[in-house]
Amino acid sequence: MYFCTAADSNHYPVLINQIGSIFKHNEKELKEIAVFDLGLSQEQIQQINNIDRVRVHKVEQVNPLITVRLHSNHNRWIVGLFSWKPVVIKQSLDMFPYVLYMDSGTMLMNPVNSLFSHIESNDYFVTDCGHSIKWMTTKYIIDKLNLKSDDNKWILSDDTLGIDAGFLGVTKNMLDSFIMPLYEYAKEIQNFVDDGSCPDGWGTARHDQTLFSIQTRKLGLNILKHDRDPEECILSFDGKEDPIHITHFSEKLKPETVIYRCRRNVTQDMFNDSVKYIKVSS
Repeated sequence: MYFCTAADSNHYPVLINQIGSIFKHNEKELKEIAVFDLGLSQEQIQQINNIDRVRVHKVEQVNPLITVRLHSNHNRWIVGLFSWKPVVIKQSLDMFPYVLYMDSGTMLMNPVNSLFSHIESNDYFVTDCGHSIKWMTTKYIIDKLNLKSDDNKWILSDDTLGIDAGFLGVTKNMLDSFIMPLYEYAKEIQNFVDDGSCPDGWGTARHDQTLFSIQTRKLGLNILKHDRDPEECILSFDGKEDPIHITHFSEKLKPETVIYRCRRNVTQDMFNDSVKYIKVSS
């Protein structure tokens, strides 16, 4: 199993929690975790590099602001406005045959064997984000990608949902069609800016998520649902189907939950339980 994530010093605790959760549930299958540096301290980098099968990598500087904290909206500051995300996934696919990208505020609650089988069998794994592409798309992107044309206007339909760009899997077979167009968008920071022109104004542009969603829809990829109780997210591989429970909400956690998109809502007990499984390099 190959994983990809990224973090700055502020996200270091949840990053370590994530790494520990991978060791806890899939240490045997783990090949490598690629951690991309968004502003980690040298001490943190050294600590991460001392973990078995975990390596810190520099983000390719495809735009000069890619690892700079930038003002987004409502006093929110975001490293590179997430323009680094397609870049780090591309860098990961340059190293690995396939990869599961997880925002650092994501943890395993159970093994992910079925999820990786799904990725390898289908070449990708994506889930919806629960809101429309129209809601999170700026006028700049609408004009640039000609989304009001007869061929593209369906993308801006109220019922065309976007994807969760913080948790997705891809193989090398998706590099040219899916990841590289997004990598090219990362060369222009304006593609990721919230300029207030989304239908509901400031704070609703979703930076990388908007572009990932548009590209996913253009390719006609199968988008699975999650956090839609009682509907299940259904994985498919080897001629069978397997439900997987993924949630962003602590109140929805249950024994069979596989992925918790915890963000920073990690309890001390969770953290302590995760980090005890981390193994240092021999």
